[in-house]
Amino acid sequence: MAIITLISDLGKEDHYLASVKGAIFTGAPDARVVDISHTIRPFDIYEASYVLKSCYSHFPQGTIHVVSVNDVLTESHDHVVLKYDGHYFIGADNGVFSILMEKREVEIFSLNVPLEFDFETFPLRNRFVTAACHLARGGTPEVIGKRVKEMMGAELFKPLLEPNVIRGQVIYVDGYENVTTNITEQTFRDIKKSRDFRINLVRSQEVIKKIVTSYTDVAPGRALAIFGGANLLEIAISKGAPRMGGGAHSLLGLRINDTIRIEFE
Repeated sequence: MAIITLISDLGKEDHYLASVKGAIFTGAPDARVVDISHTIRPFDIYEASYVLKSCYSHFPQGTIHVVSVNDVLTESHDHVVLKYDGHYFIGADNGVFSILMEKREVEIFSLNVPLEFDFETFPLRNRFVTAACHLARGGTPEVIGKRVKEMMGAELFKPLLEPNVIRGQVIYVDGYENVTTNITEQTFRDIKKSRDFRINLVRSQEVIKKIVTSYTDVAPGRALAIFGGANLLEIAISKGAPRMGGGAHSLLGLRINDTIRIEFE
């Protein structure tokens, strides 16, 4: 029995999500549908990408992950199917999948599934579901897509690197107001080597000079840096949360797209 996961910015108030699930059960009646999130901020591919990266690997091999955020087909945003790390991914080539691609090989297919009635405003239901159901029934991506060598949005999430500086950005704020950046642990280690470092935060005079392994490694109320479950650098406040004095988002003024600068000595 195939598993199809869904990530979107559709919300839950309208009929859109129900029509998507109806189309899935019509095309693949035995599929199991898992809603990861439908409350992604509208058009926010950074949040969608982080949510996907944080949980996809906990699903069984062969799971089909469908992401629908800022996915209208354009000359610069193709629709793709990816085969990566034993999973399938379906969505727009707008950068939403680039944060996944670290070391393993990826197979990329440009979708050639016709849009139903040339209706392009709802590709999740009219195109992605068709592709997902094909895979759920045991089909292969070669039948529904043309193999291509690379994605156009592959560089979107990468931080800017210099010999002594990493310039990353905030891509996600969770319910504890911890902020996640696009700086991977591997990138940090490759640039750092054995050197000391300073993490400088925009709009705050706070400077962090150590990476901890637990949120409790510093005193409550103190700022910390940690590599979270997605192996991305997080800035947090120990024991911080909106109803407990605030987290890094409010206390340090960190917002989506803010720059996080790491300087190495």
